[in-house]
Formats: sequence, C-alpha cells, structure tokens
Amino acid sequence: MKHPAALRSFSLSRSSFADPRFPCLHLGLLKGDNYGYFLQTDPQSVLAVDVPEGHRMLEILAERGWRLEALLLTHTHHDHVVYLQDLLDATGCAFFYPQAAGGLPTGTALSDGSAFELGGLRVEVLDTSGHSDLDFSYWFPDLNLCFCGDSLFAWGCGRMFAGPPERFWHSLCRLRDLPPETRLCCGHDYAVDNRLFLQKTFPGRPLPAESDGEMPLLLKTQQAENPFLRADDPAIAAALDLKDADPVLVFKSLRELRNQL
Repeated sequence: MKHPAALRSFSLSRSSFADPRFPCLHLGLLKGDNYGYFLQTDPQSVLAVDVPEGHRMLEILAERGWRLEALLLTHTHHDHVVYLQDLLDATGCAFFYPQAAGGLPTGTALSDGSAFELGGLRVEVLDTSGHSDLDFSYWFPDLNLCFCGDSLFAWGCGRMFAGPPERFWHSLCRLRDLPPETRLCCGHDYAVDNRLFLQKTFPGRPLPAESDGEMPLLLKTQQAENPFLRADDPAIAAALDLKDADPVLVFKSLRELRNQL
C-alpha cells in the first residue's frame, strides 16, 4: 500500500496570465495509488479533478491557504468519490460531472463536446468511456493538459469493466489524437506493473525509461511506448501472433493479457 505523498508541482505558466507563476499543477498520491490533482490559477484559487480522499484534500486546501473554485469528476467509481459530499459542503465549489451519472450531489451535468471556462482557462469534455459506463476526460487546450481519469495510464489503460472493446479502443484513439505535447494526468500510479507487463509481453524489446512513467505523462512518449495506444500497429499485432487482425481484437487481447499479470 502506497502512503500519501507530498504534492509535487509542475509549471504550466502562460503568457496570458498576469502572474508568471500560474497556472501551476500540483499532484501527489492522496490515497493508495490514487493521484490527486490541484490546478492553481492564482495565489488562492485552485481547480481539482476527482476525489481520491476528500478529507485529505480539505487538509491540503487549509495547509496551502487555497480556495477550491471547482471540482471536475471523471467517473463515479468509489475510489474517485471518497468523501465527495464532505468536500463539496466544506468548500461550496462548483461541481461538474458526466451527464447521466447517477447518485451524485447537485451540480453541472456535462456531455461529450461540452466546452466552458474555469479560472480563465478553456475546458473541453471528451467521452472516453470503456473502463466504466461513463468516463470523461477534461482537455485544457490552453495548457496542453488532459485529465484522463482511469481511461489511460503509463504504458497501460484502465481495466475494461464496461467496454465493449470497440468503444474503449475508440476512446483511447481520441486521447491519442490530442496534440503530442499534451501532458496526461491519470487516476492511478500503475507504472511499475505496466512496465513489467511490457517486459513480459514484448521480451527482447528495449524497456522505456522509468522516468517516462512519471506524472504528468507526455502523450508523445505514450504514443511511442504504450501498446494500448498502438493496437493498430502491425508490429504490436505480430508480437501477439495476431498478424492482420482488426485493431479492436488486438486491443482486447492486450487487455486480457494485462488482466493476468
């Protein structure tokens, strides 16, 4: 079990912001292998994505003197909504979530293609479902930053609880098609296990550097190294003895192999 870590900071400064220190991304493991993210837009204001541990998030807000302006939810699995109501009650922040998600507090329901502004930044919504019945990713085009929840990980993707494989593969293609300079913020730290999966599944091939698995991920690197984003690459299909197979079948086979690790 991994223990909560101190937050790390990643500069995302933009010339359009008056203060060159902002925006700034703060991230760390808040509970087990669940990442927590705060996107700071000015000295006091932050946005957050998902709730891996709401009480710990409240402690961080108090420690840093931050005001939570808005919370974005990628999906409703239990480990992403821990003390969600407590966090909303204590902060009074705006709450955004996937439309049709049930059993959630009142907020703003979003649909695929929704676009709006938070903290002076444009947010675009991508439906990247397949891990669950309703997975949303949040793309900040001004920052080349995407919060993709449990849809994509370093050298891997989420377990396919919902599927079907065609849907999940399409979702991963949507993420793959973002600009290569995009930084990806994933819901969990599975880098060590996924790197081991690469070693076992593709023996003899050079292993990627461990640093490639550090958040936030660089999409360009994952496009080259993550087999789940390369199910339409003949080399990946051939390595699985699936030459000329449909990419959906290759993706499904990869996911089934990963389930066995």
